[in-house]
Amino acid sequence: MLKPVDKSLIYEIMYFMEENDDWLSYEYFKYYRKDIFIFWRKANILLWKLFKITKSKRLALFIGDLQITQAEMIKKDWEEENTPYNEILDDCYREIIEVIINNKLCDPLENVKIKNIRGFDFFNAMAFPCFGDNLLAINTGVFFLSHTLVRSTEALLKARNENTKLPKIFEKLFLKQFIKASLAIICRDHTKTIFKIRFIASDDSLLTGIEIFCIAHEYAHLIFRKINYEYTMLKFEKYYDADIVKLIFTNQEIAADAFAIIVLKYYQLSLNEYSIALYSPQFLFKIFANYDEILSTKESKTHPANIDRYNYIKKMVCQSKYDIYDSELDIIWEKSKININKYVNKYKKYYNKIMSIWNEILAIIREDIESNKMH
Repeated sequence: MLKPVDKSLIYEIMYFMEENDDWLSYEYFKYYRKDIFIFWRKANILLWKLFKITKSKRLALFIGDLQITQAEMIKKDWEEENTPYNEILDDCYREIIEVIINNKLCDPLENVKIKNIRGFDFFNAMAFPCFGDNLLAINTGVFFLSHTLVRSTEALLKARNENTKLPKIFEKLFLKQFIKASLAIICRDHTKTIFKIRFIASDDSLLTGIEIFCIAHEYAHLIFRKINYEYTMLKFEKYYDADIVKLIFTNQEIAADAFAIIVLKYYQLSLNEYSIALYSPQFLFKIFANYDEILSTKESKTHPANIDRYNYIKKMVCQSKYDIYDSELDIIWEKSKININKYVNKYKKYYNKIMSIWNEILAIIREDIESNKMH
């Protein structure tokens, strides 16, 4: 039987509805416009629609000139400002190196540079050598989209774990935010995630865990390059059973996940007993696997399928106490998936219409450029 409404949880939610100390609340409005194409779409949509009606060549060329000017302004902003995630990147990277050194996981790499690559709509990260440096390039979307998922679900997870309940109005609001966050990820349009209500746990370990996991995963690729992919040097058998170790040797992406989870296991030990940083990759791929019900492309050419990653990550994490969170995510998904699917289909139709207009404008611009070359 559920306990009465947890008033402290409600107070915490209400407090953060008023405060502006969460990145999601205010930096979003400052930085989202720096994704050029989305900015063009938002700023110039009336001109695009006017072109659709008139098919005016002059208007198409005017739009082209305007968008070049806008792009130059945005480029200037990029050169002058850093996104707020640069500090988060540095903090998470320091945590990872501290774990590696204190627990003697491997020799820390030299000449590592970590960069926040703008692109709010892409959950992507890369690691590669670059002019003598080891570069970790993390899209802003990794952090921004993680923010949206955690802020819209963690209150529901916490209530379930404490066997309590939230008022129906809060449940509906959080479910609505989860739908918006899901739409942003599936459609790659972060402008769908303007939040009016959110929940921030006191230690924020779920979000931090995702950030550390993503960076540690990419750091692992740099390590593997240094040791020529000799996974035995990292002694995975110390942390995982024989079946998992065997799986690790089949795929470098799985090995990178395994390394990142080892880092999280040690990081979790430095936190309080209520922290759930170690659950973060399980949380992430549980949700991504659900999204594959809607996405037409389920397989990645470079990574294991999300459902496979969820399954082996759950075994690597090996914490049955997290089953209750998975169960709550299943409930959230069942309550949301019909609406998510409906909104995704609606968005795709709208996006295809907009893109058809843009392609017509682009064709006129290209034709004018070719014509000027000939003269």
